[in-house]
Amino acid sequence: MPEKKIVIEELKIEYEGLLEISELYKFIDRWLKDKQYDKMELKNFEQAGTDGKYVELDLRPYKTLTDYVKFEMRIRVRGYNLKDVDVEKDGKKVRMQQGRVLIIIDAYFVTDHMKRWESSPYWFFFRTLFDKYVYRGSLTRQEAHLLEDVSQLQGKLKAFLNLYRY
Repeated sequence: MPEKKIVIEELKIEYEGLLEISELYKFIDRWLKDKQYDKMELKNFEQAGTDGKYVELDLRPYKTLTDYVKFEMRIRVRGYNLKDVDVEKDGKKVRMQQGRVLIIIDAYFVTDHMKRWESSPYWFFFRTLFDKYVYRGSLTRQEAHLLEDVSQLQGKLKAFLNLYRY
């Protein structure tokens, strides 16, 4: 069974105000493509209510580095009480949404995702030894790279959402 290590759990980004939810989706998609993550979209849900729309997006991007190491993320975007508002931007009317958005990011470091080291207890024992003594430095660097990716995504999302404040 692949070993899944939680690197970051429930990193939250909250925003309230004007935004274009479709542009937020495009921004996340572009960032994932730039960083060469493959995107798996599990849920894309929108429901209209009396006090506005509720939007839910659940993404599971992943990046296979080697046949042994894989990065996985879980990005959940929730939009609450989103109401369509017409705003004048550069002399043109633009349709935007007013409401609250919550983005939650989880990151996982997965080893032996192809299940090659589990055919017998003998191989499992050697996998443990290799992880602990031989691949230790390499795995630590790769885990740091995943941490860097998540912190960069967090910073870019905060900057993107902060643009709508002004």
